[in-house]
Amino acid sequence: MQKFISLTDNVLPLLSFSTIKKFSLNFVLRYDDRVSYFPVIEKWLEFTVNNKVEDLHLIIRYRTVYPTSHN
Repeated sequence: MQKFISLTDNVLPLLSFSTIKKFSLNFVLRYDDRVSYFPVIEKWLEFTVNNKVEDLHLIIRYRTVYPTSHN
């Protein structure tokens, strides 16, 4: 996940001088990660607004991971 975030953070500024028609973001977060990705997502959404992206698709899902029992 960190590699993807880093890559996206580095590529988006390079695109700020381009016309971006469509931006899709599909996140599957683990509920027990204890990491908030919302500041990063908010930054990317701000990028889409500032660059007047016409078509935005945003999907954020949570996956709950239950502890496994060892018998």
